[in-house]
Amino acid sequence: DNRAWALVGLGRRTEAMGLWNELLDHPDEGLRAQAQENLRLIVAELSEQLIELAEAGGERLPEFEGREFSVLGDFEQPLVEASIRLRSGGNNELSLQLLDAAVESGVRSGLVDDNRAWALVGLGRRAEAMGLWNGLLEHEEEGLRTIAQDNLRLIAGELSKQLIELLEAGGESLPEIEGR
Repeated sequence: DNRAWALVGLGRRTEAMGLWNELLDHPDEGLRAQAQENLRLIVAELSEQLIELAEAGGERLPEFEGREFSVLGDFEQPLVEASIRLRSGGNNELSLQLLDAAVESGVRSGLVDDNRAWALVGLGRRAEAMGLWNGLLEHEEEGLRTIAQDNLRLIAGELSKQLIELLEAGGESLPEIEGR
Protein backbone atom coordinates (compact mmCIF):
# COMPACT_ATOMS: atom_id res chain seq x y z
CA ASP A 1 0.00 0.00 0.00
CA ASN A 2 2.80 2.44 0.88
CA ARG A 3 4.63 1.57 -2.32
CA ALA A 4 1.48 2.29 -4.32
CA TRP A 5 1.09 5.71 -2.67
CA ALA A 6 4.74 6.46 -3.43
CA LEU A 7 4.02 5.67 -7.09
CA VAL A 8 1.03 8.03 -7.00
CA GLY A 9 3.33 10.73 -5.62
CA LEU A 10 5.65 10.13 -8.57
CA GLY A 11 2.76 10.48 -11.01
CA ARG A 12 2.72 6.76 -11.79
CA ARG A 13 -0.95 6.13 -11.01
CA THR A 14 -1.36 3.24 -13.42
CA GLU A 15 1.34 1.27 -11.61
CA ALA A 16 -0.14 2.19 -8.23
CA MET A 17 -3.57 1.00 -9.33
CA GLY A 18 -2.00 -2.24 -10.53
CA LEU A 19 -0.56 -2.81 -7.05
CA TRP A 20 -3.88 -2.06 -5.39
CA ASN A 21 -5.65 -4.37 -7.81
CA GLU A 22 -3.22 -7.12 -6.80
CA LEU A 23 -3.98 -6.42 -3.13
CA LEU A 24 -7.69 -7.02 -3.79
CA ASP A 25 -6.80 -10.74 -3.77
CA HIS A 26 -4.64 -10.57 -0.63
CA PRO A 27 -5.59 -12.94 2.21
CA ASP A 28 -5.57 -10.07 4.75
CA GLU A 29 -9.06 -8.51 4.82
CA GLY A 30 -7.66 -5.20 6.07
CA LEU A 31 -5.31 -4.88 3.10
CA ARG A 32 -8.09 -5.81 0.69
CA ALA A 33 -10.42 -3.18 2.17
CA GLN A 34 -7.68 -0.52 2.11
CA ALA A 35 -6.81 -1.31 -1.51
CA GLN A 36 -10.48 -1.04 -2.50
CA GLU A 37 -10.80 2.30 -0.71
CA ASN A 38 -7.62 3.63 -2.34
CA LEU A 39 -8.89 2.64 -5.78
CA ARG A 40 -12.20 4.35 -5.04
CA LEU A 41 -10.34 7.53 -4.02
CA ILE A 42 -8.22 7.57 -7.17
CA VAL A 43 -11.24 7.01 -9.41
CA ALA A 44 -13.22 9.71 -7.57
CA GLU A 45 -10.29 12.09 -8.05
CA LEU A 46 -10.21 11.30 -11.78
CA SER A 47 -13.96 11.82 -12.03
CA GLU A 48 -13.65 15.23 -10.38
CA GLN A 49 -10.72 16.13 -12.63
CA LEU A 50 -12.77 15.34 -15.75
CA ILE A 51 -15.79 17.26 -14.48
CA GLU A 52 -13.57 20.31 -13.86
CA LEU A 53 -11.99 19.95 -17.30
CA ALA A 54 -15.44 19.86 -18.91
CA GLU A 55 -16.65 22.86 -16.90
CA ALA A 56 -13.55 24.81 -17.95
CA GLY A 57 -14.59 24.06 -21.53
CA GLY A 58 -18.13 25.31 -20.88
CA GLU A 59 -19.68 21.83 -20.70
CA ARG A 60 -21.25 19.59 -18.09
CA LEU A 61 -20.81 15.85 -17.71
CA PRO A 62 -24.27 14.55 -16.80
CA GLU A 63 -22.90 11.04 -17.40
CA PHE A 64 -20.85 11.45 -14.20
CA GLU A 65 -23.32 13.35 -12.02
CA GLY A 66 -24.50 11.57 -8.90
CA ARG A 67 -22.34 8.53 -9.59
CA GLU A 68 -19.63 7.02 -7.48
CA PHE A 69 -17.14 4.77 -9.20
CA SER A 70 -15.29 2.14 -7.21
CA VAL A 71 -13.01 0.89 -10.00
CA LEU A 72 -11.78 2.23 -13.32
CA GLY A 73 -13.78 -0.40 -15.17
CA ASP A 74 -17.02 1.26 -14.00
CA PHE A 75 -15.71 4.53 -15.37
CA GLU A 76 -15.27 3.54 -19.02
CA GLN A 77 -18.88 3.50 -20.24
CA PRO A 78 -19.89 6.95 -18.91
CA LEU A 79 -16.59 8.34 -20.23
CA VAL A 80 -17.26 6.98 -23.72
CA GLU A 81 -20.87 8.22 -23.61
CA ALA A 82 -19.68 11.72 -22.66
CA SER A 83 -17.07 11.62 -25.42
CA ILE A 84 -19.64 10.66 -28.06
CA ARG A 85 -22.09 13.33 -26.87
CA LEU A 86 -19.40 16.01 -27.00
CA ARG A 87 -18.23 14.93 -30.46
CA SER A 88 -21.82 14.85 -31.71
CA GLY A 89 -22.14 18.44 -30.53
CA GLY A 90 -19.00 19.43 -32.44
CA ASN A 91 -16.72 19.60 -29.40
CA ASN A 92 -14.02 17.20 -30.60
CA GLU A 93 -11.27 19.04 -28.71
CA LEU A 94 -12.89 18.62 -25.30
CA SER A 95 -13.86 15.05 -26.12
CA LEU A 96 -10.22 14.24 -26.84
CA GLN A 97 -8.99 16.14 -23.76
CA LEU A 98 -11.28 14.07 -21.50
CA LEU A 99 -10.23 10.80 -23.10
CA ASP A 100 -6.53 11.70 -22.99
CA ALA A 101 -6.77 12.73 -19.32
CA ALA A 102 -8.46 9.43 -18.51
CA VAL A 103 -5.80 7.47 -20.41
CA GLU A 104 -3.05 9.33 -18.54
CA SER A 105 -4.74 8.26 -15.31
CA GLY A 106 -4.82 4.59 -16.27
CA VAL A 107 -8.08 4.15 -18.17
CA ARG A 108 -7.08 1.99 -21.15
CA SER A 109 -9.39 0.08 -23.44
CA GLY A 110 -10.05 -0.47 -27.09
CA LEU A 111 -13.33 1.40 -26.84
CA VAL A 112 -11.56 4.44 -25.38
CA ASP A 113 -8.93 4.30 -28.13
CA ASP A 114 -11.63 4.03 -30.82
CA ASN A 115 -13.30 7.15 -29.42
CA ARG A 116 -9.98 8.95 -29.22
CA ALA A 117 -9.47 8.13 -32.90
CA TRP A 118 -12.88 9.56 -33.85
CA ALA A 119 -12.15 12.75 -31.90
CA LEU A 120 -8.84 13.02 -33.77
CA VAL A 121 -10.67 12.59 -37.10
CA GLY A 122 -13.02 15.39 -36.05
CA LEU A 123 -9.99 17.58 -35.45
CA GLY A 124 -8.52 16.74 -38.86
CA ARG A 125 -5.76 14.60 -37.37
CA ARG A 126 -6.42 11.50 -39.48
CA ALA A 127 -2.88 10.11 -39.35
CA GLU A 128 -3.00 9.92 -35.54
CA ALA A 129 -6.45 8.36 -35.69
CA MET A 130 -5.23 5.77 -38.15
CA GLY A 131 -2.35 4.97 -35.80
CA LEU A 132 -4.80 4.22 -32.98
CA TRP A 133 -6.96 2.07 -35.25
CA ASN A 134 -3.89 0.23 -36.53
CA GLY A 135 -3.09 -0.59 -32.90
CA LEU A 136 -6.61 -1.94 -32.44
CA LEU A 137 -6.12 -4.39 -35.32
CA GLU A 138 -4.24 -6.53 -32.76
CA HIS A 139 -6.87 -6.18 -30.01
CA GLU A 140 -8.05 -9.32 -28.25
CA GLU A 141 -11.72 -8.52 -28.96
CA GLU A 142 -12.73 -9.45 -32.49
CA GLY A 143 -15.46 -6.79 -32.53
CA LEU A 144 -12.93 -4.01 -31.91
CA ARG A 145 -10.59 -5.44 -34.54
CA THR A 146 -13.46 -5.39 -37.05
CA ILE A 147 -14.46 -1.83 -36.11
CA ALA A 148 -10.85 -0.67 -36.48
CA GLN A 149 -10.54 -2.35 -39.87
CA ASP A 150 -13.82 -0.80 -41.08
CA ASN A 151 -12.79 2.65 -39.84
CA LEU A 152 -9.41 2.39 -41.55
CA ARG A 153 -11.13 1.45 -44.82
CA LEU A 154 -13.51 4.38 -44.44
CA ILE A 155 -10.72 6.90 -43.84
CA ALA A 156 -8.55 5.42 -46.60
CA GLY A 157 -11.49 5.71 -49.00
CA GLU A 158 -12.02 9.35 -48.03
CA LEU A 159 -8.33 10.11 -48.50
CA SER A 160 -8.30 8.40 -51.92
CA LYS A 161 -11.33 10.42 -53.00
CA GLN A 162 -9.67 13.67 -51.86
CA LEU A 163 -6.47 12.76 -53.70
CA ILE A 164 -8.37 12.07 -56.94
CA GLU A 165 -10.24 15.38 -56.59
CA LEU A 166 -6.99 17.29 -56.05
CA LEU A 167 -5.34 15.63 -59.02
CA GLU A 168 -8.34 16.28 -61.27
CA ALA A 169 -8.44 19.93 -60.15
CA GLY A 170 -4.82 20.19 -61.30
CA GLY A 171 -5.56 18.48 -64.62
CA GLU A 172 -3.85 15.24 -63.59
CA SER A 173 -5.04 11.69 -63.00
CA LEU A 174 -3.80 8.65 -61.14
CA PRO A 175 -5.29 5.57 -62.79
CA GLU A 176 -3.84 3.28 -60.12
CA ILE A 177 -6.37 4.45 -57.51
CA GLU A 178 -9.34 5.45 -59.62
CA GLY A 179 -12.27 3.11 -59.13
CA ARG A 180 -11.05 1.74 -55.80
